[in-house]
Amino acid sequence: MLAGAGLAFALVDAGGTVTAGNDTFADTLALPRAALAGRTLAELFSDSDLTPAELDFEVGAVVAGRRRRASREARVGDGRALSLTFTPAGTWAGRRQALLLVDDVTERRRADEEQERLRDLLGTAASEWRATFDAIDAPIFIFGAGNRAERLNRAARALAGRDFAELIGRRLADFGEGPLWQEAAVLVDRARAERRPVEAEVRDPASGRTWTLAASPGTPDLSEARPVILTVRELTRLVRLQESLRRSQTMAAMGALVAGVAHEVRNPLFGISSVVDALELRLADRGELGTHLAHLRHELGRVEKLMADLLDFGRPVTPEPEPVALGDVVDDAIAACVPRLEAAQVTIECRRDATQPVLLDRRRVCQALINLIENAAHHAPPGTPLEVRLESVARAGRTWAKLTLRDHGPGFRDADLPRLFEPFFSRREGGTGLGRPIVRRIVEGLGGEVEAANAPDGGAVVSLRFPLTAAPVSPAGGG
Repeated sequence: MLAGAGLAFALVDAGGTVTAGNDTFADTLALPRAALAGRTLAELFSDSDLTPAELDFEVGAVVAGRRRRASREARVGDGRALSLTFTPAGTWAGRRQALLLVDDVTERRRADEEQERLRDLLGTAASEWRATFDAIDAPIFIFGAGNRAERLNRAARALAGRDFAELIGRRLADFGEGPLWQEAAVLVDRARAERRPVEAEVRDPASGRTWTLAASPGTPDLSEARPVILTVRELTRLVRLQESLRRSQTMAAMGALVAGVAHEVRNPLFGISSVVDALELRLADRGELGTHLAHLRHELGRVEKLMADLLDFGRPVTPEPEPVALGDVVDDAIAACVPRLEAAQVTIECRRDATQPVLLDRRRVCQALINLIENAAHHAPPGTPLEVRLESVARAGRTWAKLTLRDHGPGFRDADLPRLFEPFFSRREGGTGLGRPIVRRIVEGLGGEVEAANAPDGGAVVSLRFPLTAAPVSPAGGG
């Protein structure tokens, strides 16, 4: 009976001695069948990694009935892996026996090891892919069916302001309500419908940020569920540099023109002023004539102020920046404006948060602040404060020192906001329309930014931002 079985098996007594075995068992151990009987398992598996004690323990436990089944795996000297399984076999030849099944699992184990090796390689490749994907500084999203997020890198999570668990599986339409996400949803749908890459540029007026979006089908699959890859690249700094360059070129050309005009007008203006001086000495006491001369003198003063502003506007901006505390410059400007503030019956309230040093041209920034403070005092109702706040803010990936000046007057007209910093634009009676453009030239010449807006509860707000520096601060009072 044992000879005809296809499985490799043998009968083993409680002492681990083989009492019988089939041909397959003998072939598996590379022994003649006649050499099996009377041999112990310790002898038959002497070149394996199993000890005699381990083999005796398993056989004894099964023969004694303490265990219904016992299994071991042995590595033999030729490198094969053999699976040994012991089960009760009843009583043979007056002795209780165990049935030992031996299965050569070498190929199976090699397949398992290869599978484990491939699994490790796949895991390593996936980790390296994720690390590479996350190392890309541009936000990348992969949207599948229903425009649900399937993959996104670290930069994409930062842009969305949420972690991976919150974003994965979420529909693109639920990412946000701003222009960026609205345009992204339209672009992803277009790329999927048209089956080609599409691009768009979008600007968020609220934050002033600009991005370029590119969406392309991720596979040649023709189904409507094909994944779409969306990449986002911020262009805010580049756009602002381009706008600043265009503005600088325009302002430089205009500045050269108005400076030339102002220079030519000053000479005849000086002559007219001299004639008025002479007439005042001789005719000022002649009643109505004196009144006319006073009015003429007033108008000459306005023209002289305009010529001074034109020359200042046309003068090339050659800042001499040094690291200073912006608060010190604010103090200088407020001190210079005290007479004007007292005449307007307006006070100053200054709030200062800790800020780092700023690279400034102290004299020119002080000039810009005086201009803004006096203009705000002109529009502020008597008895109200002008609010000045200094703080550090983050914007477009940089940290800035921000100075905000707010009055409690009527504020700017909404239609005027886009034109506030244009030369010669002014609704103030007697204004030249050059004050705010001069402020912009000074601030942007130092790498800063200037904005004007209306406060939600009324009043005009003008903000200046300057890049922070870690350099030491110049002592107060330095020029």
